[in-house]
Amino acid sequence: MPSTPIRPPGGTCPPAGTTRSNSPSARNLGYRLTPASWGVGFASEAAAAVLAAATPSAFPVTARALAANPASVRVLDRIGLTRLWSGSGPASTALDRVVFADRPLAPDLLAAIIRLG
Repeated sequence: MPSTPIRPPGGTCPPAGTTRSNSPSARNLGYRLTPASWGVGFASEAAAAVLAAATPSAFPVTARALAANPASVRVLDRIGLTRLWSGSGPASTALDRVVFADRPLAPDLLAAIIRLG
């Protein structure tokens, strides 16, 4: 699925969209904004638009955020995703993460998403 264009006034489209890999069988919602775009609702707007476009999918929509990034955690809460897990990521990253999804996940799928970091 291509990124859903959300344009700030006079600005460029922040990249937002979902990606799907064969393993795990889920869509991952993601977005990236420059610091100049933080705190004005662009992340919420982009994430909500992407979730709306991806929701008809048979694949669950998931999202991962760093626990130390409360703004991203609030965005995922605000758009209606459910927090399914929080804890330390893989040893290679050793960062606390939070996993959200638009529906309950099978335990093996959730474990695979957690392993992604």
